[in-house]
Amino acid sequence: MNEYLFLSIGAIAAFSFVSVVVWVRARSEERLAHYKSETIKKIAETQEAGGDSVLEYLREQEKNAARRQREGTKLGGMILVAIGVAIMVFLRALLLDAPVYLAGLIPGSSGSHFWHIRTSSPPGTEKRITQACRKFTEFCRKHTL
Repeated sequence: MNEYLFLSIGAIAAFSFVSVVVWVRARSEERLAHYKSETIKKIAETQEAGGDSVLEYLREQEKNAARRQREGTKLGGMILVAIGVAIMVFLRALLLDAPVYLAGLIPGSSGSHFWHIRTSSPPGTEKRITQACRKFTEFCRKHTL
């Protein structure tokens, strides 16, 4: 009975911590977005040709965000491949008579897919994939009960 009480209190504490972290991160992102918009307004108001510099700044920020996302996905793919290999080695050493170690192919293949998509796809592919996913989602929403 006591171990279940400990587990339930631990689960409540863990989920409470996660919710606070998500809330704090959201507030921080809101604050950063507000500061960014205020800075862009001030730049646009102080210069006669401020519109051009603001647009250039926004394009540069968008390129940097896309690059960071691409690099993050590549890193995530590499980590998933490493986890898949580690699972395969661990399960093979643990159970010699059953092919359970093949379960490591699940995260490994997902990671190799992420890694391959980000390293070999031409620029703009993510945008086209996102648009296609949105169209498919809208289609499914319209044609479901």
